[in-house]
Amino acid sequence: WAYLIEQVQAGGLYRLFLIHAVPQQEQDLVRLTVASSQQHLERQPEFLPKLTELVLAAFPTASRLEIDYQPDVADCPMLIQQQLDQARYRYVQRVMEQDPVLQQLQQQMAAEWVEDSLVVNA
Repeated sequence: WAYLIEQVQAGGLYRLFLIHAVPQQEQDLVRLTVASSQQHLERQPEFLPKLTELVLAAFPTASRLEIDYQPDVADCPMLIQQQLDQARYRYVQRVMEQDPVLQQLQQQMAAEWVEDSLVVNA
């Protein structure tokens, strides 16, 4: 789904909306399950027609779009990315905590690990 979002060149608010969604195609219908936190975007008059155009471009055999808002959308690209980021953070944290050079510096200088200072680049 994340790949399709890139392929249809969804940008800005449309991309934000779609990365909080999970699509399911049933014949000529694409049903988007979307995080409720994104529902406010639908209030803009030009939003739904453009969104429909983008989604249907990703699913050429579909001709209709239906949106279902849910409090949590488990497999949306945003949540998957957040899980990957958290796993990467925990890995880097473990590596640094086990690093013998850092351990030695902590002992020699009475240094403390400041957990909030760790920044992990993707």
